[in-house]
Amino acid sequence: MNKIILTFLLVAILLPSFVLAKDVEIALSAADMVGYTEEMLSLDLTIRNNQDKDDRFSVNIWPPFWEGVNTILEKYIVSLSAKASETIKIYFDIPINAEEKISVFNITVKSLTNSSIAESQNVNIRVIRKSPLYVSDLKVDKHVFNPGESVNIVTSVANKGDEPARVNLQTTLKKLGQVIEKLEENLDVEQKGSKKIEQKITFDKYAEPGTYMLDAELRDSTNKLVSFKSESLKLNAVPNVTHQKIVSYGLLLQTVVIKVKNEGNIESTSFYVTEDIPGFMKSFFYPTGDWTEEKIYDRILYHWLVPSLMPGEERIMKYEINLWYGWVVSIIVVACVVVAFRYVFTPQIVKRHKLFGPITRESEIIISLDVRNRSRHEIKNVVVRDLVPPILKVVRKFETLKPMIKATPSGTEVVWKLASMKPREERILTYRVMPVVDMTGSLKLPKARISYTDRKKMEKSIVSKTVLIKPS
Repeated sequence: MNKIILTFLLVAILLPSFVLAKDVEIALSAADMVGYTEEMLSLDLTIRNNQDKDDRFSVNIWPPFWEGVNTILEKYIVSLSAKASETIKIYFDIPINAEEKISVFNITVKSLTNSSIAESQNVNIRVIRKSPLYVSDLKVDKHVFNPGESVNIVTSVANKGDEPARVNLQTTLKKLGQVIEKLEENLDVEQKGSKKIEQKITFDKYAEPGTYMLDAELRDSTNKLVSFKSESLKLNAVPNVTHQKIVSYGLLLQTVVIKVKNEGNIESTSFYVTEDIPGFMKSFFYPTGDWTEEKIYDRILYHWLVPSLMPGEERIMKYEINLWYGWVVSIIVVACVVVAFRYVFTPQIVKRHKLFGPITRESEIIISLDVRNRSRHEIKNVVVRDLVPPILKVVRKFETLKPMIKATPSGTEVVWKLASMKPREERILTYRVMPVVDMTGSLKLPKARISYTDRKKMEKSIVSKTVLIKPS
């Protein structure tokens, strides 16, 4: 009986510990730690798997980064056999610009097979600065910029020491670690005091778009870096291709220069520069370089392909318009106009005939001479002459003004004399002829002629066209 009672009591004592036992336990080598700037603290984390089976556990720290302190895990996944344990390292990297305060980090270990199996503990990291001098604040007026804009910077420097200090502030704009611009200024900061410095950095017109880092570094009198702060800035991508046309004029030549330039901060895509001219100017147009030609209706388009341009890069296209050909064409046009004018406003004689049937000795052919004064002035001493070939004889029957008839070795000459003709006046003179023999072919009559004196008292003459008589 005593053994039974003793066994019962032993079970009663041990049972609560089995009930309260956790499936996973963690232990930290320290719960509170003190670290100086530019140091790295290490902490041991021991994980024990109290389960009767193997398991894998994830290790997480929250927050992973706080007030400048960065956490680093030796392992993020730990595999443990049943009832086994393992110790891993946790590092706390304290940069030079870490805030001087106590930061709390939560360490959690959780089973990857059963999320309800987990254990957490906190660790407190107290940061102490090595130097009383530090950059307390770094402000910019905005964080997104366009090329050519300026960054207005306000940097605050604090001195927590008991003595005044002379420091050097270096403000640097960087992209991918490359220094773009750097400003430097020496400052005197009173004990237990602070100072604000206003600076300005301007982005270049062709600055590459992307993320830039603005660093404010503080160095003591020995040029040792004691503190710094950073801000990230974004520079927008701005495409901007400009076109400029320059026209220069010479006596007989016009030169056109087209300049295209990438005034943006990103590489441009390839594009065409196009000039169009009327189709009739093709003979006067002389482009240079590599170009293509396209005709659309009554116009001609000339295209120059411009490959992609880097920021600030410029390309030039050029063509000439040779005005010499224009002058030649103008002279020809003027000459044509003058000739046409003279033709339209010059007296004229038109010779016609009328015949019905075959050309026989009984056929009577009517010849008409249409004399017109198309000038704008009166003409005088008008003489109209026509020659009748010997194969024809003049029929002395006249419906209009009777001419003078005179026999000549080359035929019979028919002449009319008019004292004058008013502007736009027209006279129709007719006479009749008959063949002296029967004819089977056609008959060609010579040109009729009109002579006159113009208003400048100059004698001039005009002839008609020949007339071909065919039997009908």
